[in-house]
Amino acid sequence: MLRHRPDCVITSVPAVWDWLALLGAPVPAKVSFLFWRLHGPHSEWSGVRQNDHEIGAAAVDVLTGQIARGEHGVPPVQVRVMIESSSIEGRTLRPPRLVRRAQ
Repeated sequence: MLRHRPDCVITSVPAVWDWLALLGAPVPAKVSFLFWRLHGPHSEWSGVRQNDHEIGAAAVDVLTGQIARGEHGVPPVQVRVMIESSSIEGRTLRPPRLVRRAQ
């Protein structure tokens, strides 16, 4: 942190939040903080919610369909179900910096 001074720290480790405070890098005054797997008590954090409940519901739908059709074993053609994550603005991002273009 002290050597490279990043604009933003992106992590999936909640302890990083405390480490930033110990290093004297308050969020968002000195550094932005984005948490990759938002869930639970960190409602103020900016980050990505993976929508685990929707993923579970989709898995149950796929499995019930396979049971109803009498399918078993590895299917001849793989099927993928895409559940998009949600971007959560939170309060841990700094406003974007303006970059001046060289003239």
